[in-house]
Amino acid sequence: GNNNYENFYGYDDDANVDDNGWHSYESGNTTIASRVNSYKTNAESAAWAFYKNPPSDWTANQWDFVFGLTLSIFCLFCIGV
Repeated sequence: GNNNYENFYGYDDDANVDDNGWHSYESGNTTIASRVNSYKTNAESAAWAFYKNPPSDWTANQWDFVFGLTLSIFCLFCIGV
């Protein structure tokens, strides 16, 4: 529409709504829904890689994660949550 948003950003905000009702504020087909789906896919593949590899094959980052998770759980039990 003809509003301050359109005048400031140089495009019609209503024209950037996809079929699912999501707004796309970036160039191309990148929408919030597609970005969330991409993050979900990346997280799933990282989790499966972590699960399928034995501890002897874990990287330092994976060991840091396990240590941090274990320490966090231990601290929660100590404070009685």
